[in-house]
Amino acid sequence: MSAALPTARSSSFVGVLLRRFLVWKQKSRDRSELRCLSNAMLRDLAIDRSEIDSLLVSVKCDRRRNRGD
Repeated sequence: MSAALPTARSSSFVGVLLRRFLVWKQKSRDRSELRCLSNAMLRDLAIDRSEIDSLLVSVKCDRRRNRGD
């Protein structure tokens, strides 16, 4: 009995899962790094601490905000 060869569909599914995992892992690292920054450093980046999670969820959107500085 021969071993089943992976089909294009199954390898594509594995690739999608792998990419999603790697994106999730990177966002987790980014979240940790941002949380380690001081409030002053976050302010220099025009990021409020309460925005960290929402920024990582929607990293593709263009975020422009005038802080009145």
